[in-house]
Amino acid sequence: MFNKIFRIVLALVVAMTLAFASTALAAETTFEKRFEEMDTNDDSYVDREEFIANYEGVDAEKTFEKIDKDKSNTLSKEEWVEYKSKKKDKDRKDKSE
Repeated sequence: MFNKIFRIVLALVVAMTLAFASTALAAETTFEKRFEEMDTNDDSYVDREEFIANYEGVDAEKTFEKIDKDKSNTLSKEEWVEYKSKKKDKDRKDKSE
């Protein structure tokens, strides 16, 4: 009986882990796709002008400054994905409260 319960619990844990991982991967892929759309000159970076022209948020200039961690006046894909992932996590947390 214990062995059967253990297997069920283990299967549930694995299923939940896989579901979470696939959701996170899908979100990251979406973020990467959006980055590529903003990178209109295809140089693998989004500069300030590209960002402001393509960003749909309220204060593009302030948001750009926040995302540009290394202050290079360009956004790398890593900076963008990190920002969007953290924002998504924060939004999800705020909704649950």
